[in-house]
Amino acid sequence: SGPIGDGATSARVGVGFDASGVEAGAMVSLLRDGVVVATIVGAVPDAGGKVHLADPGPVPGGLHSYAIAVTDAAGNETTGPGTSILFRPDAPGRAVLDAGSDTGSSSTDGITWINGRLAFVLTGVAPGSTVRLFRTPEGGSPALAAILVDARPGPDGRVLIVDPATGLPDGIYAYAALQVDGDGVASAMGEASNVAIVTSAATPGLALAPASSPVVSPADGTIRTTSNLAFRLEGAGRGSMLALWQGAPGGSAARVGTADASGEGSDTLLAPAEALPDGIYAYFVTVTDAAGNVARSAEMTFVVRAPVPPPVVQDPVVVPPPPVVVPPPPVVVPPPVVESPPPPVVVPPPPSPPAPI
Repeated sequence: SGPIGDGATSARVGVGFDASGVEAGAMVSLLRDGVVVATIVGAVPDAGGKVHLADPGPVPGGLHSYAIAVTDAAGNETTGPGTSILFRPDAPGRAVLDAGSDTGSSSTDGITWINGRLAFVLTGVAPGSTVRLFRTPEGGSPALAAILVDARPGPDGRVLIVDPATGLPDGIYAYAALQVDGDGVASAMGEASNVAIVTSAATPGLALAPASSPVVSPADGTIRTTSNLAFRLEGAGRGSMLALWQGAPGGSAARVGTADASGEGSDTLLAPAEALPDGIYAYFVTVTDAAGNVARSAEMTFVVRAPVPPPVVQDPVVVPPPPVVVPPPPVVVPPPVVESPPPPVVVPPPPSPPAPI
């Protein structure tokens, strides 16, 4: 078993060998470490001229030498050259970081902020074996990280082994395991998996993006705009989640925008598209990296004022002159006619009576 041609196997029973150049009718024996373990009397070679023999086993673990001995009909015995076979357990499966130790948005990417007592899952471990877990820092040498004695796989065939080290520095580590059988024979090293330990996220840089195009007063930082603001974020790693927050300076804030980091060094986030009422606004961005660490940018505060509309220029209004009112001619009232009073009526006195006669 294992890679073909490596001279190693995990099989302990029925290990087969082919003997060539054997005469029909000869006696053929298989020797392990000089001891006969299988014999065929009256051999009948196949069409290819070979005779097949198998060691019934069980074969103890370790390195063993095998040879073929042939005794022909005349009683002549010949032993061929030997070959060495290493009997060892199969290498366990790849050491996979357990989901409970793999933090962040993915529980299978091997990126975590946990830097101690990391747990790993192994498959392909024989019951009763001793498992040895090795840790190799990037650019360093392998070191024995943990030993699990008398491993007992669960119903799903998995074994959990924990690296007890704590306070591991940030960096990339390769973890791999091997198993040792009851004979003390170790398997080959299993496939390694990389674990990236990242205990903090870099603080992002925040600035207004050119897409905002607001009019900013150099004196007091007042922004005159009615459109949404755009922010440029620097330093977010690929796989990070970005969130833009808006609120009162030094007070509570609400998330108003999200994005996934491009990993290209610069990302742009947009505030809501509706117009901003006049007021004071504070903006900041949080970055959640692939390990689950959260970093917050510095706060940017703006006084927002709506743009002052330009004066409306209207066509001049021609006001016609008021109409000329010609006053009517004055009414001449003649003075009242004063009538002279009628002359007095002179009444003559009555005539005197006649004198007596």
